Amino acid sequence: MSRIERLRTWWFDKIWNRLHPTALFFALASLWIAISPSLITRDWWMNLANIGLCMGFGYLVGRTVGYLGSRLAQLIGLQVTLKPGVGRILTRVFQIGLTIGTLVWWVISLREQDKIAVLTGMVPNAAVNQSIGLITGLMLFGLLVMLGRAIAALVNRLSGWLGRILPAGIGSIIAVLVVFVVSVVLTNNVLVTGVLDGAFRSATATNETTLPGRSQPLQPERSGSAQSLEPWNTLGAQGQAVVSDGPRAADISRATGRPAKEPIRAFAGIREGRDVYGTADAVVAELRRTGAFERKYLVVMTSAGKGWLEEWNLSAVEFLADGDSAIASMQYSYMLSPFAYMADRTIAPRAGQALFNAVYAAWSQLPADHRPMLLAGGTSLGSYGGQAAFADEQEMIAKVEGAVWVGTPRFTPLWSKLTEHRRPDSPEIAPVWDNGRNIRFVTQPAELRRDFYGGPYDPWDGTRVIYLQYASDPIVWWNWDVLYREHDWLKERVGRDVSDGVRWVPWATFWQLACDMAVAQSAGDGHGHEYKDDLVPVWAEAMRITDANIPAIQQGIRPLIKAR
Repeated sequence: MSRIERLRTWWFDKIWNRLHPTALFFALASLWIAISPSLITRDWWMNLANIGLCMGFGYLVGRTVGYLGSRLAQLIGLQVTLKPGVGRILTRVFQIGLTIGTLVWWVISLREQDKIAVLTGMVPNAAVNQSIGLITGLMLFGLLVMLGRAIAALVNRLSGWLGRILPAGIGSIIAVLVVFVVSVVLTNNVLVTGVLDGAFRSATATNETTLPGRSQPLQPERSGSAQSLEPWNTLGAQGQAVVSDGPRAADISRATGRPAKEPIRAFAGIREGRDVYGTADAVVAELRRTGAFERKYLVVMTSAGKGWLEEWNLSAVEFLADGDSAIASMQYSYMLSPFAYMADRTIAPRAGQALFNAVYAAWSQLPADHRPMLLAGGTSLGSYGGQAAFADEQEMIAKVEGAVWVGTPRFTPLWSKLTEHRRPDSPEIAPVWDNGRNIRFVTQPAELRRDFYGGPYDPWDGTRVIYLQYASDPIVWWNWDVLYREHDWLKERVGRDVSDGVRWVPWATFWQLACDMAVAQSAGDGHGHEYKDDLVPVWAEAMRITDANIPAIQQGIRPLIKAR
């Protein structure tokens, strides 16, 4: 037997023929869906997860359909008989057709992935990433099939044992329920809890390590300095980066050509015996110490998880204000945003409420004509937590004079309300609310004055709230319900940097967006979750600054950005 013949025999007899044909069809159809376009071009591990999980789900669906079909055929007495050899020929044709179809779709998928890379400012490398992802994804699929067969065998054995002592059928139902409950408990208590515990231990250790290039600030206007009420070693790694990074007065003057003050950055970290309310009070104490309530602008900036703040957000405010600003923020978790959200979905909203309410209470005590302009902001989980300080849009409009919410997650209640009740002719990626009098959604700075389709807004009426979000940012569009429901942005397909090949498919789109989130910050500036240059004109609009040299400020910020 030749090598090609041995390979053919191994492929068909050892692999294909051992897989249920209906389940195999559904698994391969799921493979085609898994490698279809999403928002961000994929790394190999993203393909691994997409392919493995989608094929596993497809195989399970196909197995179920095949079982129900055979049971139905038995009930109605349907029986199909083929001439000898015809069944084998049809099976081979079916297998070869699936193989060819998969290869053709594979080539199309490679082209689509490179197209997405160009749209989002990334480097095309689909062939390598998708090839490695396919191999490892098929391995994951194989493991899932083996696991499924092991569970089925366990159910059958338990069902047989229970069948000896219980009426027919009851034992089978109980066996399925017992195995299901045990699987859920083990998954939750062993896998999920283990991952979160590991993430917490790792994050706690990282929190105590100063990031490269950071040192205790010398300026008394910053927390962590020698004059600060919050010692340097209590701020956490990200808090230290916040007070160490950013422009000084000289940096601002160099970019703007105008005199500048030393910007104030007040920050408090997690300390033993102090909850989020105590931490918020510590931030207010820092604001009082530094004279922050005497500045022109005061910004309450909710952090993401372990104290992370987007430096472009902070620097944009400080350059635009000529340093006459104070930024207040705090740490409320040791973990990265995804793990912080998984571990406790209430901590970010509680922290956002505590910080804003503490600052607002102190600010409200000042004479009305001697208060700084009160602003709010946050990125990603920070936007989610920051908006929790307001019961609704009316309270937000009443309490702040401006806000910039960046890359807001879809599960944020206030964002969801505004988006759901948007003007009917506006797209989900850029909703129009009350014709832009107080709230505007933008996907690029040009939409600050006109809506997504170029229609004019009404003039600003006092408070200016701006939501900046990119159509290609999966962090904005992912949510649990995309498992079973097609969102409007998927139907409308109007995003400028989103492939027109993106389609919604139950289960698959959920995992595609979930994987996209992990690399959303790998996209180019102005795409994915990379919000940089656009923050300067957006903050200028919120702060009512019309004479700023935006390009000079953007150029001045870039050298100050350090890796987090």
